[in-house]
Amino acid sequence: MRKVAGERAAEGYDLREIQLALSALEAQAWPLVTGAGGDTDVVVRRLALVTGIAGRGKDELARAFLEHKERAEARVASLEQRLAELFKGTQSPPEGEG
Repeated sequence: MRKVAGERAAEGYDLREIQLALSALEAQAWPLVTGAGGDTDVVVRRLALVTGIAGRGKDELARAFLEHKERAEARVASLEQRLAELFKGTQSPPEGEG
């Protein structure tokens, strides 16, 4: 899930969009689980499993997107620092001079 999330983040997908897709998948799984039959305890355990998997997937997505964001911000900060160093001492003269 983390690998897929990282790929989607790099491709520009919005985190909410993917989380909504997981929620839709979970919503479709519930009727399948309840329709498969079994006593109440079995159905409840299956539903808990489906919900747990979807929740874990959402958590992993959020972590992957946050890591991607942090890496991008660190890269921007590094590039800003390099740019500042490159232009250090190359201030343009005040207006009216030159």
